[in-house]
This record gives sequence, structure tokens and C-alpha cells, in this order.
Amino acid sequence: VDEVEVIRKLPGEIDIRVSERKPVAWITSEKQISDPFASDVAFLVDARGVLMKEKKLLPEYLGLPLITGCTSESLEPGNIVESFEGKSALELLRLSTASFMQTRFQIREIDVSKGYCLVVSDKNHTRVTFGFDNLEAQLQRLEQFLVYADDSKRDLATVNLLVQRNVPVTFGRNAVDVINDTLDPDAEPRIMKAIPVHPLTKNEPAPASAKTKSNAPPTVKKAIPLKKPRKD
Repeated sequence: VDEVEVIRKLPGEIDIRVSERKPVAWITSEKQISDPFASDVAFLVDARGVLMKEKKLLPEYLGLPLITGCTSESLEPGNIVESFEGKSALELLRLSTASFMQTRFQIREIDVSKGYCLVVSDKNHTRVTFGFDNLEAQLQRLEQFLVYADDSKRDLATVNLLVQRNVPVTFGRNAVDVINDTLDPDAEPRIMKAIPVHPLTKNEPAPASAKTKSNAPPTVKKAIPLKKPRKD
């Protein structure tokens, strides 16, 4: 239960309204987890940081992002996220959901195990490194990179927003180029031709290896006489 509202309506009626907690993510102390449904150390968490254990596996839980590496938390149902890393991850989810970037940057996983940053992976497998401070300003900077990538028709691979200037950015290969290379590879492979070695002429100087004299006597080959065939 998230909230309960009790309203008295005269002369003799009471109206009770109950609001359930809505999970916004999965949270776990593990660094990598393949299926939070089947894990005993993965819990649902709402926007206020309250941990819950699911009673029913609803289909909408499949699309929730995953917060990993919360080793400093006491993960039990009913507890509240207290670590600075966990609160920053929840705040980043709130800001990204509230902004118009939600359609362009949908968070799938937040790794807080490093302790000094948030490593975020989105639905397009882009890895973005966030600092704990000024998350809203970092999202605005990320928006500029996403707009640039869309205009240049390139896919972002990694972005490090910890750096204020000269932000390190890498780009991945477009899906169209990968498909074209797979369907229409090069018909003829490149052939490396060997360069022929020509014998030296009289006017060309001999190489250094040929000028050095050896103390060993030269090899003399003797001619083998041919035997005459017999008359019989």
C-alpha cells in the first residue's frame, strides 16, 4: 500500500481510497543477472525507494529497468533504499521518464557497482556514464549528442558524461551497413601480389652480403663422365 485516504461523508458514510505502490525498477546486489523473475536476490522498488517482493509476475514487470551492484543495501521487502548510489539511480529514472527523451533514451540497466558513477545501458545498447551530481544537466548534454547522432545518421556506442569538456564519445556501426555487408559481401577478395626480384646488372652495386668474403674454399663440382653403351 502506498497511500490511504479516509473521507467522512455525513451523515453516516466513510469513503476509503487505497493506492497501491507501483514499481519502477528491479534492484539487486548482483552485478549481472539474467532473469530477475527467477532470482531470489532481486526485488521490485517504487519511486520512493521502498522494496517489494512480487506476489504475482505481471507482464508489465518484464519491461522495468534493472539496478545492479547495490552491495551496500540491505535488500529486504519493506526496507527503503538508503545508499547514495541507489537514490541517484532512482532519481535518474525519474528524470529520464519525465523528460521528452524517454522515447529516444530508454534505460534498461543501471550499474552502481563502481561507487563513483552510474553506468547506464539503454534499449539500443548505448553505454552512458553519469556522475552523481547534476543529473538533469547531464541528461541535457546527452540530448545534444543524441541529436547530433540522429542528424549524422550514426549510432552512439559510449558516452562519458563525467568529463565536462571534450567528452569521450564512440560511435557504432549502423544496422543498415551491417545488413548490407552480410547480404552483399565482397565478391572478390583482395589478392596481395609478390614483388619479383630481378638479378643485378653489371652497373648496379652488389649488396653488402655479396661483398663480404668468406675464408672457406670455394666448392668445385666435378663433371661425371658418360659411359659408352655396350655393343651387346
